[in-house]
Amino acid sequence: MALKAEDIIGLWHMVAWVQHRGPEDHLPMGENPIGRMHYTPDGQMSAHIMRPDRAVMTTGDFVTGSTEEKGASFQTYMGYCGDYEIVGDQVFHDVKVASYPNWTGQKQARQATINSDGLLVLSAAPRNVNGVIVTATLSWKR
Repeated sequence: MALKAEDIIGLWHMVAWVQHRGPEDHLPMGENPIGRMHYTPDGQMSAHIMRPDRAVMTTGDFVTGSTEEKGASFQTYMGYCGDYEIVGDQVFHDVKVASYPNWTGQKQARQATINSDGLLVLSAAPRNVNGVIVTATLSWKR
């Protein structure tokens, strides 16, 4: 059955993010990531994910933080927003703003299912990264 906008509109809380790199699974934001994703009725979306154990910057200011602190901050947070479109059982995120600059202006395809527990499971399209097939599965609850 095709996914409908009313199936996903609203606020979702992250349950898990598993990245699959070839035969190995990784947890980019740890075992208990914190995340929120919001789909609006007018076709907007926003997703924010972070590690629960992020270190604070010693300067108290993100502009004057050290290079190491800024790198650690980037590695422990992912956020983006833009428009979304549902086609069949896929959700396409048309990224307008992103913490990962390579996604800005790109469409991110997500295979979407809502399982019997009400979890929204989004699976990223496979991509080849230096000869390794990489994909990810993200699970969200209301």
